[in-house]
Amino acid sequence: MTSLWRFLSPRRSDFGPVSSAASRDGDIPAGPAAGSRSPRDPKEFRIPTGLRATPTGLRRILVIGSCLVEDLVSYSNDSGATPGDFVLFNNIGRLPDTPPQPIAAYDVQIVQIPLRTLLADAHFAKLKYHRTEDYQLVFDQAVQRLSLALDAAMRWNRETGLASLVVNYFRPQQDVLGRLLPRNDLRNFSYFIDRLNESLADLVAGYANSHILDFDAISATIGRIHVQDEHLWMLNHNSTLSDFDAAHDRARLHPPPPVSLQSDLRIDAFFDAVHSEIEAMVRTLRQIDAVKLVIVDLDDTLWRGVLAEESGEAKTNEGWPFGLVEALDVLKARGIVLAIASKNDDATIRAAWDSQLGDRLELADFAVVMIGWNPKVESVAAILQQVNVLPSSTVFIDDNPVERAAIEAAFPGIRTLGADLYGIRRTLLWSAETQVPFISDESGRRTEMIRAQVVREETRKTVSRTEFLNNLDIRVASDVITTIGHGRFPRTLELINKTNQFNTTGHRWTSEAMQAALQEGAVIHAFSVADRFTNYGLVGAVLVRGAAIEQLVMSCRVVGLDIERRMLAGIIDGLKRDGSTRVSACFLATDRNAPCADVFADSGFRAEGEGWVFDLD
Repeated sequence: MTSLWRFLSPRRSDFGPVSSAASRDGDIPAGPAAGSRSPRDPKEFRIPTGLRATPTGLRRILVIGSCLVEDLVSYSNDSGATPGDFVLFNNIGRLPDTPPQPIAAYDVQIVQIPLRTLLADAHFAKLKYHRTEDYQLVFDQAVQRLSLALDAAMRWNRETGLASLVVNYFRPQQDVLGRLLPRNDLRNFSYFIDRLNESLADLVAGYANSHILDFDAISATIGRIHVQDEHLWMLNHNSTLSDFDAAHDRARLHPPPPVSLQSDLRIDAFFDAVHSEIEAMVRTLRQIDAVKLVIVDLDDTLWRGVLAEESGEAKTNEGWPFGLVEALDVLKARGIVLAIASKNDDATIRAAWDSQLGDRLELADFAVVMIGWNPKVESVAAILQQVNVLPSSTVFIDDNPVERAAIEAAFPGIRTLGADLYGIRRTLLWSAETQVPFISDESGRRTEMIRAQVVREETRKTVSRTEFLNNLDIRVASDVITTIGHGRFPRTLELINKTNQFNTTGHRWTSEAMQAALQEGAVIHAFSVADRFTNYGLVGAVLVRGAAIEQLVMSCRVVGLDIERRMLAGIIDGLKRDGSTRVSACFLATDRNAPCADVFADSGFRAEGEGWVFDLD
């Protein structure tokens, strides 16, 4: 099949500069150099890139579906974004035995089930309006076909765990039957598509390492009028608009001008945004440059004005301040820790807090509060020490450029926001680096755990180490994970990939690579910890293959409690019961994992060659 992309590319079109800057993006100017794209660029607006520090390293994508996603491959290859391979999948067919490249060559696969596979041409339009049961039957049959087709198209996901992004359907711009007719009714084709997208999301949730690639939302961001084809083609085509028709209508007495000359098509902007969406989802899945801590200033940052200087009626916080407050609430729900670093009078701030923010955001929502007249560099240093997070995992927000510069100089790798006041909320909510693949029980309790950790460390200072540990009432529970379907696997993989300091190799795992390791016989021992201060949740993981410990990671929240010794002791005892006579372990130094350099020596291992061994005889 010839890709429709040839009707959209200015290098190959017979109809003039279809994809010129003017026709493509209207009055949107060409963006600045890479790394500082204008937020008026749709892809930058939808996915801010200001928090990126590390390249994604996207090598190759596999795309399965109809001509709609074939155009994505054409765009990706032609633009030099990321190489891709296309596998045609129409109807409920069968994938080839193998993909175009070895499966390990792909970072992600894009799967699209054409709407035409689910709904025959003109079928919906021919239904009798007053026979509502017929619409329900057609919908149920469409979902049935969708389930079968998806099962066939996801074969390589099932076999290898390859990360999979499944394309949803475009919502039509109007109800084809009329704007005055019932809205939440299957007879309204827009609602029909809404329901179908819900069913698709439910089906995709049943596959490991799989998520929805929201073509519909991306089209809405670009502007459906510039992207979708339902005003010209059949409803069930559900694709992007092109100049396909013009090539077949030239011989008419009065040939119509191509659609691209009648409409402000932004198809290349759409596929550009789709590629950015794919890259962002991969970054979030792999937790590249993940933000763990957000430190925020108060005056003219969290609210308008300088609180101590206000007289008379206070400035309103309607607008961006409450928007930022809400964004911080969302980050906390995702498991990102919040802290305050403010030059201010502590008593004044606490007394006026409720009048400024009410219950929208409470001081208790911040894990650490540093309000005083010390330099902010000192406050930030104290926060990093108490939370035990690296500067590279931290975002600092302040309206004052002098303060931002001082923090950047003192803490290399820290990311700062504040220059673009109206962009802070969008950056915090929509950046790949602040998003998470899932929200665990631990995520929702992270702030409370950090606050308990601070209290715990204050207690440590008042007694001996032995007395401190004896009085903690530490409880350790373990799970053995042998498949990625285990309920604790997502949180365990997140822990492995987000842990820098107490990580014996620094290795990052994709879900599919971990699935392959588990299928080859590796197991993960996952450890959950609680003490008299709090329940820390799942904070440790050890990857074991045979009698070899390949990787040990542990959350910094429990460093200093000797949890790593308990983890290793439990694994050693288990291997001894299984008949092993020697346990080996690997440590690879990184620029961040010095805190765990002695983890094996402290548990009785001895150095041998480039590794560590523990004799069980």
